[in-house]
Amino acid sequence: MRLTAVFLVFLAAPLGAEDLQTQVYRARDRALPALVNVRPVVDLFQGGRRRRAQVTGSGVIVRADGLVVTNFHVAGHARKVYCTLADKNRVEAKLLGGDPATDLAVLQLDMKEVRRIGAVFTVASLGSKRAVQVGEFVLALGAPRGLSTSLTTGVVSNLSRFLGDDITLPSGEPTGLYNTWIQTDAAINPGNSGGPLVNLLGEVIGINSRGVQGGDGLGFAIPAPVVRYVYEQIVANGRVKRSWVGIDRGLQPLSFDAPVRGVRLGHVVPGSPAAKAGLKPGDIVTTISGEKIDARFADDIPSIRRLVATSPVDEPLAFGVMRNGKTMAIQVRTRELTARKAQRFDARRFGCTVRDVTDRFARTNRLGDQRGVLVTGVMRGGPAAAAGIRSGDVILGFARTGIANLDGFRTQYEEAVEKKTESVLVNVWRNQRKLFRVVKPKLGALEEDDE
Repeated sequence: MRLTAVFLVFLAAPLGAEDLQTQVYRARDRALPALVNVRPVVDLFQGGRRRRAQVTGSGVIVRADGLVVTNFHVAGHARKVYCTLADKNRVEAKLLGGDPATDLAVLQLDMKEVRRIGAVFTVASLGSKRAVQVGEFVLALGAPRGLSTSLTTGVVSNLSRFLGDDITLPSGEPTGLYNTWIQTDAAINPGNSGGPLVNLLGEVIGINSRGVQGGDGLGFAIPAPVVRYVYEQIVANGRVKRSWVGIDRGLQPLSFDAPVRGVRLGHVVPGSPAAKAGLKPGDIVTTISGEKIDARFADDIPSIRRLVATSPVDEPLAFGVMRNGKTMAIQVRTRELTARKAQRFDARRFGCTVRDVTDRFARTNRLGDQRGVLVTGVMRGGPAAAAGIRSGDVILGFARTGIANLDGFRTQYEEAVEKKTESVLVNVWRNQRKLFRVVKPKLGALEEDDE
């Protein structure tokens, strides 16, 4: 009897494999014509200098009028974007908007050009008609490493992978604050970013966002519901409007033996709506707008942030709070979260590049605040290098004038250049110490490739 059972299993295996193969072909044929190879023209900041270059990524067409969804880290800082469609026609696209917090961006194909050259594309089905499940077979579509379109297969490994609070994009913006990721073992290589993760019905269940170098079977995609919310917001408003109260940072899950269910506030931003309303670090939030809060694991945190973020802007939000064993109700009026792209500046006459200090960098390096600018690169042999300034230094000010942010640095820098100042005293923070360095800007004509 046991031999018979084994025989039946092996007999059935080829039939099941053949059926799976047919489903893969069907899903491929439905989704692949909507795939786009995205080639943005961006400014790269390397070796203390700015260079213009074309990079590569992927995207997927989600609307018949030529809307393309891709990753923010692919096209969010693009000066110009070219898209190669599945029929191998290349058209220009413009950036409608981006959202670094979820690593998503939306492009608009030049439909006049599409019609002029007779290009043909298919619109992908964004979202699944059925619940995505762990173990479900999926396809990851994209253009890895600048190659032509490719397809990899795998399964969904996890539906709500949390990668931590301190994930940042290459340009410095924090990401992953409002979503968890779909984890898959379908290969997601550089260049696949922005391509669709597709189920066997050909439906887009996520947008490929990141892989792990050296981590076989570790790829992550942004879930389709998050993608739809973000792209609809960008199309309607040019940005994603979010409410903010000042409790995002440091939310802490409660232990299983805690007497109540909720989330602990690890930090309340001074002067924020939450602080003004009376919320304090250590408070346990048990309800928000009547919805019960239950954070026992770190991957419960993004949904709590999202609950606040998707609440109406400039309206009261009801918090149920436990403090020192007592329950209380606190009304907090939300305000719109102001999010900016990370900007970099090429201080060519100093021979260095700088950007704003991020919240993560400030906390990791115990700066106390985000004042100043971070040196991201120093040109070999340039004035900054000669003065002993290093990549990773924080410039706090010029002489006795402090710098609040990149705009302040740019103002002081341009003033020094305009006055042809021969020596600039620069106040630098390095390894918990304040240092002073004298930079002698290059005052003569710049070399052509410096432009």
